[in-house]
Amino acid sequence: GGLCALATMARPQLKSKVVENASFKNFLELVPEVREVVHDFYNSRYQSCMAGLDRLRDDLKLDIHLSSHVDQLYAMIRSKALLQ
Repeated sequence: GGLCALATMARPQLKSKVVENASFKNFLELVPEVREVVHDFYNSRYQSCMAGLDRLRDDLKLDIHLSSHVDQLYAMIRSKALLQ
C-alpha cells in the first residue's frame, strides 16, 4: 500500500492518508523498509528514498501480487520525485 500511495497520491493526501493516519501507520510498521521509503519521500529525501526502493526491488519482484507492477510503480515514484 505504501508504494502505491507514493506512486499515486499528491503530497497532501500522502500526509493525511498515510503519514499521519494511525491505521495505516500500523501497516507501515510491519515493513520498516517501506515505512522509511515513504518517510524519506515525504520529507524530500529523494536520494535516500530511491536507494531504499532499490534495496526492496528484488524482494518485491518475488511477490506474486506486485511482481508485474514493480517497474511501473518505481517509474511513477521516480517521476513524482523529479517533479517535486
